[in-house]
Amino acid sequence: MSVKSLASLLARHLGSLPLVSFIIPNYNNEQFLPAAVASCVASYPGPRQIIVVDDGSTSPQTDAILERLKREYRDVEIIRQANKRLPGARNTGLRAARGEYIKFLDADDLLAPDTVLYQVAHLTVSDADISLCEWLRMDESGSLLERPPNFLSHEPGFTLRDFLLRWERGLSVPSHSALLRMGRYELPFFDERFFGKEDWVFWSELSAKGLQWAVLEYPGALYRQHIKSMTYYQRERMAHEFLIASDLLQKRYSDICPEMTDAHQKHYDAMYGPEARSMPTLRAQLTKLCHIARLDGPLAALLSLMQFLWRKAGLSGRWWPRWLPSAGHLALRGHNPAERLHAALAAREAAK
Repeated sequence: MSVKSLASLLARHLGSLPLVSFIIPNYNNEQFLPAAVASCVASYPGPRQIIVVDDGSTSPQTDAILERLKREYRDVEIIRQANKRLPGARNTGLRAARGEYIKFLDADDLLAPDTVLYQVAHLTVSDADISLCEWLRMDESGSLLERPPNFLSHEPGFTLRDFLLRWERGLSVPSHSALLRMGRYELPFFDERFFGKEDWVFWSELSAKGLQWAVLEYPGALYRQHIKSMTYYQRERMAHEFLIASDLLQKRYSDICPEMTDAHQKHYDAMYGPEARSMPTLRAQLTKLCHIARLDGPLAALLSLMQFLWRKAGLSGRWWPRWLPSAGHLALRGHNPAERLHAALAAREAAK
Protein backbone atom coordinates (compact mmCIF):
# COMPACT_ATOMS: atom_id res chain seq x y z
CA MET A 1 0.00 0.00 0.00
CA SER A 2 1.54 3.32 -1.07
CA VAL A 3 1.85 6.44 1.05
CA LYS A 4 -0.05 8.32 -1.65
CA SER A 5 -3.05 5.99 -1.23
CA LEU A 6 -2.98 6.52 2.53
CA ALA A 7 -2.95 10.31 2.07
CA SER A 8 -5.86 10.11 -0.36
CA LEU A 9 -7.98 7.96 1.97
CA LEU A 10 -7.15 10.15 4.97
CA ALA A 11 -8.19 13.27 3.04
CA ARG A 12 -11.51 11.64 2.08
CA HIS A 13 -12.12 10.52 5.65
CA LEU A 14 -11.44 13.94 7.17
CA GLY A 15 -12.82 16.02 4.29
CA SER A 16 -9.32 17.31 3.53
CA LEU A 17 -5.84 16.93 4.93
CA PRO A 18 -5.62 19.13 8.05
CA LEU A 19 -3.20 21.98 8.67
CA VAL A 20 -0.16 20.97 10.74
CA SER A 21 1.92 23.61 12.53
CA PHE A 22 5.62 22.78 12.86
CA ILE A 23 7.45 24.77 15.55
CA ILE A 24 11.24 24.99 15.11
CA PRO A 25 13.22 26.99 17.69
CA ASN A 26 16.65 28.01 16.43
CA TYR A 27 19.65 29.34 18.29
CA ASN A 28 22.92 29.28 16.31
CA ASN A 29 22.08 26.00 14.60
CA GLU A 30 22.02 27.50 11.13
CA GLN A 31 24.13 24.64 9.69
CA PHE A 32 21.35 22.15 10.55
CA LEU A 33 18.26 24.36 10.10
CA PRO A 34 17.71 23.93 6.31
CA ALA A 35 17.70 20.13 6.67
CA ALA A 36 15.22 20.38 9.55
CA VAL A 37 12.82 22.48 7.46
CA ALA A 38 13.20 20.16 4.46
CA SER A 39 12.37 17.18 6.70
CA CYS A 40 9.11 18.90 7.75
CA VAL A 41 8.12 19.22 4.10
CA ALA A 42 9.00 15.58 3.40
CA SER A 43 7.10 14.39 6.48
CA TYR A 44 3.68 15.66 5.45
CA PRO A 45 2.01 16.27 2.05
CA GLY A 46 -0.87 18.36 3.42
CA PRO A 47 -1.06 22.06 4.32
CA ARG A 48 1.82 23.13 6.56
CA GLN A 49 2.69 26.09 8.73
CA ILE A 50 6.42 25.90 9.47
CA ILE A 51 7.22 28.41 12.22
CA VAL A 52 10.94 29.08 12.67
CA VAL A 53 11.51 31.00 15.91
CA ASP A 54 14.98 32.53 15.81
CA ASP A 55 15.77 32.89 19.49
CA GLY A 56 18.32 35.70 19.39
CA SER A 57 20.95 33.87 17.32
CA THR A 58 24.37 35.54 17.27
CA SER A 59 25.87 33.67 14.33
CA PRO A 60 26.58 35.96 11.34
CA GLN A 61 25.27 33.31 8.92
CA THR A 62 21.80 33.12 10.49
CA ASP A 63 20.22 36.03 8.58
CA ALA A 64 21.26 34.64 5.20
CA ILE A 65 19.94 31.17 6.07
CA LEU A 66 16.59 32.54 7.25
CA GLU A 67 16.15 34.64 4.12
CA ARG A 68 16.96 31.64 1.93
CA LEU A 69 14.35 29.54 3.72
CA LYS A 70 11.68 32.22 3.17
CA ARG A 71 12.49 32.25 -0.55
CA GLU A 72 12.52 28.47 -0.96
CA TYR A 73 9.44 27.53 1.09
CA ARG A 74 6.18 29.44 0.91
CA ASP A 75 4.88 27.84 4.13
CA VAL A 76 7.83 29.01 6.29
CA GLU A 77 7.16 31.83 8.75
CA ILE A 78 10.10 33.49 10.51
CA ILE A 79 9.71 34.98 13.99
CA ARG A 80 12.69 36.76 15.53
CA GLN A 81 12.96 37.48 19.22
CA ALA A 82 15.47 38.22 21.94
CA ASN A 83 16.86 35.06 23.50
CA LYS A 84 14.30 33.35 25.76
CA ARG A 85 15.92 29.91 25.61
CA LEU A 86 14.24 26.80 24.29
CA PRO A 87 11.02 26.85 26.39
CA GLY A 88 10.38 30.53 25.54
CA ALA A 89 10.97 29.92 21.82
CA ARG A 90 8.55 26.99 21.79
CA ASN A 91 5.93 29.10 23.56
CA THR A 92 6.31 31.81 20.92
CA GLY A 93 5.68 29.18 18.27
CA LEU A 94 2.64 27.87 20.13
CA ARG A 95 1.09 31.34 20.25
CA ALA A 96 1.55 31.72 16.49
CA ALA A 97 0.32 28.21 15.58
CA ARG A 98 -2.93 27.92 13.61
CA GLY A 99 -2.86 24.20 12.85
CA GLU A 100 -5.18 21.44 13.98
CA TYR A 101 -2.04 19.52 14.94
CA ILE A 102 1.25 20.66 16.52
CA LYS A 103 4.69 19.22 15.82
CA PHE A 104 7.79 20.41 17.70
CA LEU A 105 11.17 20.02 16.03
CA ASP A 106 14.48 21.38 17.30
CA ALA A 107 16.62 22.94 14.59
CA ASP A 108 19.32 20.27 14.83
CA ASP A 109 16.94 17.30 14.60
CA LEU A 110 15.05 15.69 11.71
CA LEU A 111 11.80 13.94 10.85
CA ALA A 112 11.82 10.83 8.70
CA PRO A 113 9.82 10.97 5.45
CA ASP A 114 6.01 10.73 5.85
CA THR A 115 6.22 10.67 9.66
CA VAL A 116 3.58 13.33 10.27
CA LEU A 117 1.20 11.85 7.69
CA TYR A 118 1.44 8.52 9.53
CA GLN A 119 0.83 10.25 12.86
CA VAL A 120 -2.24 12.19 11.66
CA ALA A 121 -3.67 8.89 10.39
CA HIS A 122 -2.68 7.23 13.66
CA LEU A 123 -4.58 9.79 15.74
CA THR A 124 -7.56 9.47 13.41
CA VAL A 125 -7.86 5.72 13.91
CA SER A 126 -6.87 5.67 17.60
CA ASP A 127 -8.91 8.66 18.81
CA ALA A 128 -5.97 9.57 21.08
CA ASP A 129 -4.75 13.11 21.70
CA ILE A 130 -1.02 12.54 21.24
CA SER A 131 0.72 10.21 18.81
CA LEU A 132 4.23 9.16 19.78
CA CYS A 133 6.46 7.67 17.12
CA GLU A 134 9.62 5.81 18.00
CA TRP A 135 12.93 7.59 17.58
CA LEU A 136 16.52 7.02 16.55
CA ARG A 137 19.73 8.64 17.72
CA MET A 138 21.81 10.28 15.03
CA ASP A 139 25.43 11.43 15.03
CA GLU A 140 26.45 14.91 13.93
CA SER A 141 26.86 13.97 10.27
CA GLY A 142 23.65 11.92 10.13
CA SER A 143 25.57 8.90 8.83
CA LEU A 144 25.04 6.79 11.94
CA LEU A 145 21.54 6.03 13.25
CA GLU A 146 20.86 3.75 16.19
CA ARG A 147 18.01 2.54 18.35
CA PRO A 148 17.88 3.97 21.89
CA PRO A 149 17.73 1.55 24.84
CA ASN A 150 13.97 2.06 25.29
CA PHE A 151 11.37 0.94 22.76
CA LEU A 152 8.14 2.89 22.90
CA SER A 153 6.23 0.29 20.89
CA HIS A 154 6.46 -2.07 23.86
CA GLU A 155 4.28 0.33 25.82
CA PRO A 156 0.46 0.03 25.87
CA GLY A 157 0.21 3.74 26.68
CA PHE A 158 1.36 6.26 29.25
CA THR A 159 -0.06 7.72 32.43
CA LEU A 160 1.06 10.51 34.72
CA ARG A 161 2.71 7.96 37.01
CA ASP A 162 4.83 6.70 34.11
CA PHE A 163 6.26 10.16 33.53
CA LEU A 164 6.76 10.82 37.24
CA LEU A 165 8.48 7.51 38.00
CA ARG A 166 10.16 6.44 34.77
CA TRP A 167 11.36 9.56 32.98
CA GLU A 168 14.85 8.84 31.60
CA ARG A 169 14.52 5.38 33.16
CA GLY A 170 13.19 3.48 30.19
CA LEU A 171 10.88 6.31 29.12
CA SER A 172 12.36 9.16 27.07
CA VAL A 173 10.34 11.18 24.59
CA PRO A 174 12.13 13.71 22.36
CA SER A 175 9.77 16.60 21.69
CA HIS A 176 9.59 15.82 17.96
CA SER A 177 8.46 12.27 18.65
CA ALA A 178 5.01 13.64 19.55
CA LEU A 179 2.20 14.96 17.37
CA LEU A 180 -0.43 16.81 19.41
CA ARG A 181 -4.05 17.14 18.38
CA MET A 182 -5.47 20.59 19.13
CA GLY A 183 -9.02 21.43 20.14
CA ARG A 184 -9.98 18.88 22.77
CA TYR A 185 -7.89 20.40 25.55
CA GLU A 186 -6.12 23.68 26.12
CA LEU A 187 -2.42 23.00 25.85
CA PRO A 188 -0.18 24.34 28.62
CA PHE A 189 2.87 26.43 27.81
CA PHE A 190 6.42 25.34 28.60
CA ASP A 191 7.80 26.60 31.90
CA GLU A 192 10.24 29.33 30.82
CA ARG A 193 12.24 29.17 34.06
CA PHE A 194 13.94 26.01 32.84
CA PHE A 195 17.11 25.64 30.82
CA GLY A 196 16.46 21.92 30.35
CA LYS A 197 14.00 19.23 31.51
CA GLU A 198 11.11 21.53 30.59
CA ASP A 199 9.81 18.71 28.38
CA TRP A 200 9.54 16.37 31.38
CA VAL A 201 7.34 18.90 33.18
CA PHE A 202 5.35 19.57 29.98
CA TRP A 203 4.57 15.89 29.27
CA SER A 204 3.64 15.34 32.92
CA GLU A 205 1.25 18.28 32.83
CA LEU A 206 -0.38 16.98 29.64
CA SER A 207 -0.89 13.60 31.31
CA ALA A 208 -2.33 15.24 34.42
CA LYS A 209 -4.89 17.01 32.19
CA GLY A 210 -6.07 13.61 30.98
CA LEU A 211 -4.70 13.63 27.42
CA GLN A 212 -4.52 10.15 25.91
CA TRP A 213 -1.30 8.81 24.38
CA ALA A 214 -0.90 6.28 21.59
CA VAL A 215 2.36 4.79 20.26
CA LEU A 216 3.06 4.38 16.54
CA GLU A 217 5.54 1.64 15.67
CA TYR A 218 7.65 3.73 13.31
CA PRO A 219 11.04 5.34 14.09
CA GLY A 220 10.11 8.70 12.61
CA ALA A 221 12.01 11.11 14.90
CA LEU A 222 15.76 11.46 14.38
CA TYR A 223 17.53 12.97 17.39
CA ARG A 224 20.94 14.47 16.62
CA GLN A 225 23.65 14.36 19.26
CA HIS A 226 26.58 16.64 18.56
CA ILE A 227 29.17 18.71 20.36
CA LYS A 228 26.81 21.69 20.80
CA SER A 229 23.94 19.61 22.23
CA MET A 230 22.90 20.52 25.77
CA THR A 231 23.01 16.88 26.87
CA TYR A 232 26.49 16.56 25.38
CA TYR A 233 28.41 19.52 26.81
CA GLN A 234 26.30 20.85 29.72
CA ARG A 235 25.94 17.75 31.83
CA GLU A 236 26.33 19.58 35.15
CA ARG A 237 23.68 22.10 34.14
CA MET A 238 21.31 19.34 33.10
CA ALA A 239 21.85 17.60 36.44
CA HIS A 240 20.90 20.85 38.18
CA GLU A 241 17.80 21.20 35.99
CA PHE A 242 16.76 17.64 36.85
CA LEU A 243 16.73 18.55 40.54
CA ILE A 244 14.67 21.69 39.90
CA ALA A 245 12.14 19.78 37.77
CA SER A 246 11.98 16.97 40.33
CA ASP A 247 11.24 19.44 43.12
CA LEU A 248 8.47 21.11 41.09
CA LEU A 249 6.84 17.79 40.18
CA GLN A 250 6.97 16.58 43.77
CA LYS A 251 5.19 19.73 44.93
CA ARG A 252 2.47 19.27 42.30
CA TYR A 253 1.91 15.53 42.34
CA SER A 254 3.28 14.05 45.60
CA ASP A 255 -0.25 13.16 46.70
CA ILE A 256 -0.72 11.12 43.53
CA CYS A 257 2.72 9.50 43.53
CA PRO A 258 4.54 9.80 46.89
CA GLU A 259 7.16 7.21 45.92
CA MET A 260 8.66 9.46 43.23
CA THR A 261 10.96 11.17 45.77
CA ASP A 262 13.02 8.01 46.24
CA ALA A 263 12.77 7.14 42.53
CA HIS A 264 14.13 10.54 41.51
CA GLN A 265 17.03 10.32 43.96
CA LYS A 266 18.03 6.88 42.72
CA HIS A 267 17.89 8.04 39.13
CA TYR A 268 19.91 11.16 39.89
CA ASP A 269 22.64 9.07 41.50
CA ALA A 270 22.69 6.62 38.57
CA MET A 271 22.50 9.25 35.82
CA TYR A 272 24.47 12.19 37.18
CA GLY A 273 26.38 10.90 40.20
CA PRO A 274 30.11 10.05 40.26
CA GLU A 275 29.42 6.39 39.46
CA ALA A 276 27.25 7.14 36.43
CA ARG A 277 28.18 5.20 33.29
CA SER A 278 28.75 6.99 29.99
CA MET A 279 28.39 3.72 28.06
CA PRO A 280 25.80 0.95 28.54
CA THR A 281 26.90 -2.27 30.17
CA LEU A 282 27.39 -5.33 28.02
CA ARG A 283 24.35 -6.96 29.66
CA ALA A 284 22.18 -3.93 28.83
CA GLN A 285 23.51 -3.95 25.28
CA LEU A 286 22.69 -7.65 24.85
CA THR A 287 19.14 -7.03 26.08
CA LYS A 288 18.84 -4.20 23.56
CA LEU A 289 20.17 -6.46 20.78
CA CYS A 290 17.45 -9.02 21.51
CA HIS A 291 14.79 -6.33 21.14
CA ILE A 292 16.36 -5.05 17.90
CA ALA A 293 16.52 -8.57 16.47
CA ARG A 294 12.80 -9.00 17.17
CA LEU A 295 11.82 -5.56 15.80
CA ASP A 296 14.25 -5.06 12.92
CA GLY A 297 15.82 -8.45 12.25
CA PRO A 298 19.14 -10.16 13.02
CA LEU A 299 21.16 -8.04 10.57
CA ALA A 300 20.12 -4.86 12.36
CA ALA A 301 21.07 -6.45 15.70
CA LEU A 302 24.50 -7.37 14.31
CA LEU A 303 25.04 -3.83 13.04
CA SER A 304 23.98 -2.45 16.42
CA LEU A 305 26.58 -4.63 18.13
CA MET A 306 29.21 -3.38 15.68
CA GLN A 307 28.23 0.21 16.49
CA PHE A 308 28.50 -0.50 20.22
CA LEU A 309 32.00 -1.95 19.83
CA TRP A 310 32.91 0.93 17.50
CA ARG A 311 32.10 3.46 20.20
CA LYS A 312 33.59 1.27 22.94
CA ALA A 313 36.89 1.46 21.06
CA GLY A 314 36.73 5.25 21.31
CA LEU A 315 35.83 5.88 17.68
CA SER A 316 33.37 8.68 17.02
CA GLY A 317 30.17 7.87 15.15
CA ARG A 318 31.02 10.46 12.53
CA TRP A 319 33.69 8.09 11.17
CA TRP A 320 31.23 5.27 10.54
CA PRO A 321 31.84 4.10 6.96
CA ARG A 322 29.44 5.90 4.62
CA TRP A 323 28.91 2.80 2.49
CA LEU A 324 27.80 0.73 5.48
CA PRO A 325 24.21 1.12 6.70
CA SER A 326 23.58 1.42 10.41
CA ALA A 327 21.03 -0.44 12.50
CA GLY A 328 18.84 2.67 12.45
CA HIS A 329 18.82 2.81 8.65
CA LEU A 330 17.53 -0.77 8.56
CA ALA A 331 14.88 0.13 11.13
CA LEU A 332 13.62 2.95 8.91
CA ARG A 333 13.58 0.77 5.81
CA GLY A 334 11.90 -2.13 7.57
CA HIS A 335 8.96 -0.28 9.09
CA ASN A 336 6.28 1.22 6.89
CA PRO A 337 2.95 1.68 8.70
CA ALA A 338 1.10 2.90 5.59
CA GLU A 339 -0.58 -0.44 4.90
CA ARG A 340 -1.91 -1.08 8.40
CA LEU A 341 -3.04 2.54 8.83
CA HIS A 342 -4.81 2.37 5.44
CA ALA A 343 -6.57 -0.84 6.54
CA ALA A 344 -7.69 0.75 9.84
CA LEU A 345 -8.98 3.84 8.08
CA ALA A 346 -10.78 1.72 5.47
CA ALA A 347 -12.47 -0.22 8.28
CA ARG A 348 -13.69 3.02 9.85
CA GLU A 349 -15.01 4.17 6.50
CA ALA A 350 -16.88 0.90 6.02
CA ALA A 351 -18.40 1.19 9.50
CA LYS A 352 -19.91 4.63 8.80
